[in-house]
Amino acid sequence: ILTRSNGVVSNLHFANALGFLKNRPLAFYPELLKKYLLQNEIKFI
Repeated sequence: ILTRSNGVVSNLHFANALGFLKNRPLAFYPELLKKYLLQNEIKFI
């Protein structure tokens, strides 16, 4: 879905939240975060 908030006109791109909402995080999600974020930015509660 294209919206004004999809980042097409800038260098920043944002994923549309539709379809990404889950009641529970997927099992591989922490590993995916570690891949794309710096270690000191990851905080799990």
